[in-house]
Amino acid sequence: QSQGDAKAAQSLRALLTRSAREGEMVPRSLTPSRGTLSLPGEALLPTTTLPADRETGARLVDATFPVTTFIPKPIFPPPLERATQMLLDEWRNAERLSAVGAPPSMSCLLTGAPGTGKTTLAHWLAAQLELPVLTVRVDAMMSSFLGTTSRNIAQVFSFANRFRCVLLIDELDSLAKVRDDANEVGEIKRVVNALLQNLDTRATIGLTLGITNHPNLLDSAVWRRFSAQIEVPLPGWEAREGIVARHGEAAQMPAAVVAFLAAVTEGSSGAEIESIVNLY
Repeated sequence: QSQGDAKAAQSLRALLTRSAREGEMVPRSLTPSRGTLSLPGEALLPTTTLPADRETGARLVDATFPVTTFIPKPIFPPPLERATQMLLDEWRNAERLSAVGAPPSMSCLLTGAPGTGKTTLAHWLAAQLELPVLTVRVDAMMSSFLGTTSRNIAQVFSFANRFRCVLLIDELDSLAKVRDDANEVGEIKRVVNALLQNLDTRATIGLTLGITNHPNLLDSAVWRRFSAQIEVPLPGWEAREGIVARHGEAAQMPAAVVAFLAAVTEGSSGAEIESIVNLY
């Protein structure tokens, strides 16, 4: 053989050897991450253009990504811990459940007093599933123009259904008030109907989390659209002690002070306890 053929043969052998080694390194079966949930749609990226109101140009959603946002595990009482863990177990085993005709709860309504950690819990749940969160900007969604609010709702849901994400609707009662309220105009009824229709469409496509501080204001039909419902209570003694200890760790707070603050903050929300510790 000529010198050129020898070089070509040597290069070919090197390529084959490297390919064989890489093949040995590839696992026979890929095991998905414990936190992931298989959902249809495209990957939502930080560079993705978010939907906006056509008249004002205001962005209708905010996007957060678990890779760039660290969310510590919320401190909750044991019953709430069990409830959230059961919900995560459902989502992590969604395909197995669907295979036996028991689809998981794809929507969850979080209720409770202000400052109890509902929003933190929602973002933490999404982080456990390694999914980005689309948070609806209710202030931008609402419009004084006839029909615009309903159109914005449809636009947000259409966008969320296109991507693999968690759709988070905070202050849900602003969009889903009781339709038989005599003080409300007909536009509110159209908004609630639009929300219900879009929740039905998303029910089998992606995860939806709703948050409200005023569950008594929600239309009864909205409750039925959320297959899981979790009430986030005010923190008890152990939870208060844990919250104080976590936020007072940087200040090397003595154990006696931790116990004292946990005792005097009975009836306070987690956010209020955090403010007190920050003052200390």
